[in-house]
Amino acid sequence: MVRVVAVCLVGLVAIPFLAACGTFESDAVWSIKIRNDTKRFVIVSDCKTSACNVFRYAKHFRPGATLRASDYGDGTSWWRVTNRQGELLGCLTLGASERVDGYTLIVSSLRACP
Repeated sequence: MVRVVAVCLVGLVAIPFLAACGTFESDAVWSIKIRNDTKRFVIVSDCKTSACNVFRYAKHFRPGATLRASDYGDGTSWWRVTNRQGELLGCLTLGASERVDGYTLIVSSLRACP
């Protein structure tokens, strides 16, 4: 009986603590689009880490094309953009005000990579 009470007490203390470990946006995922509004063929790689040196996938797309993407709001939602030769053109990311379902991020809004 004492062990059961001890386990229950530990659980009552641990659960609220563990629930507070996530960030405010950690459960939110926004479906967005990335549109190539430039006149060049580009490769967009979804960064798996905030350092943008490991990727989940890479998509090749022509001028005017649009692709679907997900923004997790966890600080790792960056996309590295390169040309056909693999030369870095820049990176895309979303600011807090742009995190809404259906937002379209345009390739011409490239910024420096992390």
